[in-house]
Order: sequence, then structure tokens, then C-alpha cells
Amino acid sequence: MYINEWNDTTLEVRDWLKWLREDKVKLDLGFQSRKRWDKIDKQLFLYNFAQNIAPSKIVVCHIENSLAQIDKNKYPDDYAYFYTLKKEGYVYVIIDGNNRDNCLLGFFEDDPKLSDPECLLPETGKQIKGKPGKTEGYGPDNIRFKKDRTFKDLTANLYVDLQKHLLSRKVTICEYAVTEVTQLGLIFDAIQRGKSLNDQERRNSWVVYDITEMIRNLSTAHEDILKAVCGKKGLERRGGDELLAKLHHYVTYENKDLTKTSIDDLYIFDEISRWKAAVKYINRTFGILKK
Repeated sequence: MYINEWNDTTLEVRDWLKWLREDKVKLDLGFQSRKRWDKIDKQLFLYNFAQNIAPSKIVVCHIENSLAQIDKNKYPDDYAYFYTLKKEGYVYVIIDGNNRDNCLLGFFEDDPKLSDPECLLPETGKQIKGKPGKTEGYGPDNIRFKKDRTFKDLTANLYVDLQKHLLSRKVTICEYAVTEVTQLGLIFDAIQRGKSLNDQERRNSWVVYDITEMIRNLSTAHEDILKAVCGKKGLERRGGDELLAKLHHYVTYENKDLTKTSIDDLYIFDEISRWKAAVKYINRTFGILKK
């Protein structure tokens, strides 16, 4: 197993946004936490970003560089994964940074249909949960707001220089190349703030199997009921996905003893022969629970 040493590239945010808008960066949900940022998370990130306070790296995998070093004969599925992405026009697979990217797009986007109303620069003197002290002014001129602002608000209030200042803020892209798709999951695991992936988060990073996406999509469709069953924290750590995997396991193997290894095998052997029956059973059960 070999993972190239990473390469850091620093870009102005306007240039990174261009890559995102042109669909050059592939988000594969197999390498992302299920947790979505709330309004406080978004405002805290935008404030820190505007002030250049400890910006985190956005971690990606370079598709073409990975293709160049994958043994096509030994790892045909891994090669096909990256080759398909290349044909679709992608340059990078994002490993860590989805929430940050969506927050930046939601703030800087001009189109109201695409912008996020929760992505706001917080007003000056505001106490944000999770931040010591109150917010200060922005930019070289220490511009102060009496209320939260969108990026578009800055134009209406003639803060054009501040807009230019924000667009020149830097983002660091940490770029890897790998020889196997599973290495993307290893990198994702290593950067989750020292918190190891649980069994289901590990399975979710096995993106070469169809069953991975099918279970993840079904979990999203039943998010409300799964949140009630697993709890918010359990859902964020893929507890809902694991529950669905167990139910699919019971349908597929007709109540055969269920273990961590047998659920792994469900994924490894991409067992979808009874998927339609499992979905029917799950939909009926969750329908009863919802009532």
C-alpha cells in the first residue's frame, strides 16, 4: 500500500470557487461525515475565514495522478472508479471539506436560488456559540455591521473594497494521489479530529460497491424516522445506515446470525440480489413506525 506525500496549494477563494462552480470537484459521500452544519457553524466558519483565523485545509485526491499509479490489472475496480470520474470531467475527489465548500458557495453565490440564507457574515460585537469573545470589524478598514450580512448586501451598502478583500482570502488545498480507492477512506479516517471511524462509517467509504450508495440513499430517504430511532448523534455517525444494513442482512440471509463480519461481507460481495424485497420490508416497517 502506498500513498504519495501530499502537496499543498494555496489559492485565492475566487479561484477555488471557480473550480467548484465548473463541477471540477467530485463530492463522494462515502468520504464525508453525515453531520450537516447549522447556522451557527456556518457563521463561525465565515467569520474565521474573513479574519484569516486558522483556516483548515480542504483535502482532495487528484484523479489523473492516481490513475497514473494504479495497477489496472491488479485493481480494475479502483482504476474504473477514477477513470469514470475523469471521463465525467472531474479533476479532484474531495475527501474532507464538503461543509466548508458549501458554506463558501452559499455565501459568495449571487443567484438567490443557489445562495444559502444561513451563510452570513455575523454582525460586529456578536457572541457566537463556540467562539471566545465577540466578533470584531472586517477587512483593513475594520468595517463594522449592525446586523448579519450576505455577500450581496456588501454591494448594496457600497462595501466593494471589502468584497474584493474577502474574495482574495486564501484557501489551502491539500492534494493526494493514491493507488487504491480504499486509501481515500484511510485519509478521511486520519483527519477526523483523531476520532476513528466506526464500523459503518468504514463501510460507507467502500465506494466501489453499489450497495454502499443504495443503503446511504435509503437512509437519506428515511432520515426523519431514523433520527427518532437512532438519535441525532447516532445518525451523524451513520447509525441509520447500519440499521438499514442489518435489516437488509436479515432479508438477504433469512435471519442468519448477524455479526460485524457478516455485515462487512454484505458490502464486500455487493449483495443486492434481494434488495427490492429489503426495501419493501423497510418501507412498510418504517411506515408503521411513522404512524
